[in-house]
Amino acid sequence: MPGFGPGEIKFPVKRIDRNNNVLLAAARGEWFPSVTFAGVGFRDHLRMAMMKLTVNEWEAVFKRRRLAVTRRGRALRINVCGRAYRYQVP
Repeated sequence: MPGFGPGEIKFPVKRIDRNNNVLLAAARGEWFPSVTFAGVGFRDHLRMAMMKLTVNEWEAVFKRRRLAVTRRGRALRINVCGRAYRYQVP
């Protein structure tokens, strides 16, 4: 499988709410699915609070065990479009 090819991440695309606290980011590319990420902004950075990730209209489900002892245990687990992903700090 060749992958998605080159892509571009645009941040912030826009501010969503009236108080400008929720920011929207998007990833685009020739072979990319439509990907958007919304989350609470803090000093123009996205935080994980109230985050929402959509891929081709599928909404991702996030799980994270904040009190786990290992980095692997604290990794962010993302389920979207019937696939599971894990994002962890190296």
